[in-house]
Amino acid sequence: MHSGQGSYLEFTVPFVVDASGYTTKVNGQMMHLDATTSLKFRSLLQCETLEVCCEHFQTCSGELILFVKLLFMLLC
Repeated sequence: MHSGQGSYLEFTVPFVVDASGYTTKVNGQMMHLDATTSLKFRSLLQCETLEVCCEHFQTCSGELILFVKLLFMLLC
């Protein structure tokens, strides 16, 4: 995969997790994107501009909450 000048990807991974869960975000823009494969028909994706905006919410399980509390106690 090749992209042109001005392309970027921004990942937001939260440091603080509350009881309801957390949201991971990915934003970005790929300029002059060219993606190929090793198959006979090589061209997979060609575009001038590809914008990405994705949010993923993950609920917290009881095990994760205990792990975060233990980690916090060790760090403080």
